[in-house]
Amino acid sequence: MRYILLALLLSCLIGCAHSGAITEGQDSTICGRIRFIANGQEVAWGAVFDRPTPELYHVESRKFINRIALTGGGLFTEAIERDGTFYWELPPGTYFISRIVPFQDDFSIADADNRGKNVFPGIAFKVDETHRPAYIGALRIAVTVRKDFMGNRRMTSKPSIEVVDEFERDRVVMKDRQGVELEYKLMFQVPELEGVPFHPKVPNIPAVLDAVPWFLLMNRR
Repeated sequence: MRYILLALLLSCLIGCAHSGAITEGQDSTICGRIRFIANGQEVAWGAVFDRPTPELYHVESRKFINRIALTGGGLFTEAIERDGTFYWELPPGTYFISRIVPFQDDFSIADADNRGKNVFPGIAFKVDETHRPAYIGALRIAVTVRKDFMGNRRMTSKPSIEVVDEFERDRVVMKDRQGVELEYKLMFQVPELEGVPFHPKVPNIPAVLDAVPWFLLMNRR
């Protein structure tokens, strides 16, 4: 047991050291913010496992990138800071945010297409080969939320998705944390992908992959 705990601790420390760090090499640091508005109030995120869990999809390799991969392998490292900001290191290519799980109240929901627990925003962005840190904007998600008798939160309305330009505010925060100037490359909405359940656990994932109009992603911006 002590060896298992030691391994978990090392994974945590490695992940924390890696998260948010700018490194030389093939990856570029992508900065932005996720803002979640529930019942008209912006959600204030808490400690570990009380923050949104994003999942990305890399178009060129057709691979999903989950929370652990976004944090460099840190099992107990969040992909989102408490103020909603994020710092992801990604190789060049085209990405879209395939899914966000905003609340971690109930881990018993295994259905990847559960609309009350998942947001499928249909938001894309590109990472070029300059390896310069870039700001991709703030993703604002507004929904109506209710709690069940166990206190678990559920979304009861279709999410309202908006890309917000908060560069003048966010770049000050991000420069303080990263120590560098950021390029300006906003993510953008792809209406054809919004609401499409896209996740490795979807049974008909090959059909979903073939149905998505990838050329729209590749030819924008």
